[in-house]
Amino acid sequence: MTSILSFILTPFTFVIFVLFEQAVSLTGNYGISLVIVSFCITAGTAPLYLLADAWKNSETRLKNTMFDDIESIKNHYSGNKRFYLTKTAHRIYGYTPWQSLKTSLGLLIQIPFFFAAYEVLSHYTGYSGVSFFIVEDLAQPDGLLHGINLLPFVMTGINLVSAFYYSRSFSFKQNRSLVIMSLAFLLLLYNSPAALLIYWTMNNVFSFIKAIIFRKTGLQSIPVAILSSKKSDSVIKKMIHTY
Repeated sequence: MTSILSFILTPFTFVIFVLFEQAVSLTGNYGISLVIVSFCITAGTAPLYLLADAWKNSETRLKNTMFDDIESIKNHYSGNKRFYLTKTAHRIYGYTPWQSLKTSLGLLIQIPFFFAAYEVLSHYTGYSGVSFFIVEDLAQPDGLLHGINLLPFVMTGINLVSAFYYSRSFSFKQNRSLVIMSLAFLLLLYNSPAALLIYWTMNNVFSFIKAIIFRKTGLQSIPVAILSSKKSDSVIKKMIHTY
């Protein structure tokens, strides 16, 4: 299993390692190189995030269209009847499981780069003992606040601000998954080397800036929330009433 995961991550680790080595050779500074690599990864994956957002909004609009029908089926039927009526509703509205998979592209992009960055930057020995601004050693947890690691909290704070800006039209309940994911990153990366935290903190900063630019220029639309369409003449309701 480990060998399969390593094989899948190979191209991603190669990209991050080569970018980092090139940045170090150009700047001669490990900290600035981490910022450059973070910017390159954010900029390079931006078109994929735009595509993922477009797919997600398209799927959400379709879910809104059939929301009342699906809720009616859930409230009035169970077992096989619920299953087949739901399947029929999906077929009538043209909804397929493939659409849900496409909307996960944004998350699927993050996963390999997360593990690749962790693999490269956690085991890199070149910056051992090297300082960057107030960080004394890039290869060790920062311990900036009287032994408490401060960078993980900075990373999490920026991540939450960025997430809520992106989906500010959503309720807290709808944003709950974003909060949970941010806290999970905090726990996973708390004791990681400062270099990795600088990389991910700048990744969150650039992602936030990217979201603002895309939103202001109209390249990225406001995420669509799942709401009831309150239709009273839907195809499925007529079918249920008839049969």
